[in-house]
Amino acid sequence: MSFHSFRDGNKQDDGLYSRIWRLHDSNPLPVSINRFVRTYPLRYLRRTRFLLRSIVEVMKTKKTGHDSFGDPVVPDRKFAAPIYQFIPLGYEATLKWFESLHEMNKYLRTPEGAWYPQPFTSYAKRGISIENIALISMGYMNAHTATKKLDYWTRAIGGVEYLLKKRMFGDGHLLLQGHTVIDITYTFAGLALLRVWEICGETRFLVAAKKLGDHLVAYHISGSTNHACTPAQLLASLYKITGDEMYLDCAVQRISSSAIPYQLPYGGWPYPHESWSWYHSLITKSIIQTYLAMPYILKYQSKKDKFARAIYKAINRLIVSQRADGGIKPGRGKLRYLERDEYGCSPSEEWAFFDPSVGFARAMTVPSHEFYCYELDLLCTAALDLHANEFSDVIHGVAQKLSNEKTIWRPEFNTMAAGAYLQFLCQHLAGHLQSS
Repeated sequence: MSFHSFRDGNKQDDGLYSRIWRLHDSNPLPVSINRFVRTYPLRYLRRTRFLLRSIVEVMKTKKTGHDSFGDPVVPDRKFAAPIYQFIPLGYEATLKWFESLHEMNKYLRTPEGAWYPQPFTSYAKRGISIENIALISMGYMNAHTATKKLDYWTRAIGGVEYLLKKRMFGDGHLLLQGHTVIDITYTFAGLALLRVWEICGETRFLVAAKKLGDHLVAYHISGSTNHACTPAQLLASLYKITGDEMYLDCAVQRISSSAIPYQLPYGGWPYPHESWSWYHSLITKSIIQTYLAMPYILKYQSKKDKFARAIYKAINRLIVSQRADGGIKPGRGKLRYLERDEYGCSPSEEWAFFDPSVGFARAMTVPSHEFYCYELDLLCTAALDLHANEFSDVIHGVAQKLSNEKTIWRPEFNTMAAGAYLQFLCQHLAGHLQSS
């Protein structure tokens, strides 16, 4: 593997794309002009181009009930009925699943309380990703909430303390390694800090989360839908805690400008990248958290209506595309997707087996990149936060599929998902007991 990742994806030709980037690098626009161009001309040109394309697609779907990729048009005012019925894993089986991930995380744990990446991933030789620390910590916090196991809390607080002491600068910026996308890494780190604050009440965690939120408010809105929307999860949460409308305004702007206008009749976003179910789930969770943060006042009434319809459509996209084995069809039309990360590596080649006595061993290349973790986290969060029981069968199916997988790609995703399901299962069961 090359020691350097070129901006043009390691292409050898000197094409127009490379020359434009070099021109930009040698003659960068002033920050104020850069922000203006991103905020106005580029955004409106992009939106106009998309709307013209989507008008044609919407007209076609009205005739057939399916879009040009063969995906059905979904309701936008109610949840669709699940296609399959699945039995819940049960508390003991779910705890066993989480414990198997706990053993894996023990093997990967650093002396300072963080976790090394899975050794066969492209991030393994590039330090410890903030995503690793934040998602594993949040998975442990959810598991602790469900089980009250002190060991889970110890691991969670250890990871967040490492984040504060070793990876956060005094001005609130993070030292990024491996995955270096600010939108996502700052958001996940901030959410982990807020989750610790909610449990233990120590102000320093809230202060650190606010610093990250302030940077995201000042940061430009990305052209990628999932990158643009993900910070809204942290910003909406900060508004609910602080009451500072700066956070809510930025969250609403991100969703209103980057997600709502581009959602299609099948419930998801354009092909190919944003249509993948894991990015779809990041976008949808961001819409939900922003919707919940907006108060029921006249100023937000029409926006809440739009956001609610988007939420119904987005979750229905997952409901109607569930397979008989519990998994979710990953994107539009095609059943299989491959991708390359920023280092030119395919995640489908990075899967591994884990044995506590010997560690990790490389697995065979999988046909496509599917892992269902963001999807399970979204569905559990949506069911609890929206008080929606209509798609519980979908949640149980995804959990069964994920827990039965013998190979693993990135343990931080699985830890997050298993922790979310463990918390969902306990709260769901508690709710049934109270109602009976």
